[in-house]
Amino acid sequence: MATGEEERNTAVVLRNYKEIWNQRRYEVAEEIVAADFQDHPPTRFFDIGRVGPASLQEASRKFHRFFRVQNGKIVEHWGIPDLLGLLIQIGVIPPPPAESAKGSVEEQA
Repeated sequence: MATGEEERNTAVVLRNYKEIWNQRRYEVAEEIVAADFQDHPPTRFFDIGRVGPASLQEASRKFHRFFRVQNGKIVEHWGIPDLLGLLIQIGVIPPPPAESAKGSVEEQA
């Protein structure tokens, strides 16, 4: 069950996406982002394991730590883009064949 502080922090992050990103109300940043806010863009393509349940657990943990909130204001953000997915979506590289993905999973078992 979420605590009051967790609920307030979630509301601040959701407000960031809803009002600043979606509604382009850039002035809201003055209310919810700390003056000493730091953004941490990604530096590597993959920095987590890619096999087994632990890989998914670590990826979700990293995702849930993108924002750090103190005193009702966002003070830090870490970004991790899916560059491989982007390159596939825009047609720069082809997607892997379905048989290839299935075979690699079976080989690991």
